[in-house]
Amino acid sequence: MLCVGGGGCNHSNGEFTVNKLTADASGQITALALTFEQHCEGADPALRGTIHYFA
Repeated sequence: MLCVGGGGCNHSNGEFTVNKLTADASGQITALALTFEQHCEGADPALRGTIHYFA
């Protein structure tokens, strides 16, 4: 959840999509790519973003 100016959402909804997930033989995550979208109180505009992680 994202809070701005001391405020937050009483109700937030959204979704995320895992585009890539790679792990090594021990199960440690070595690569991750995902996108997300969050709506505060069901309103627009949405918070959207992408996360890329490479160990």
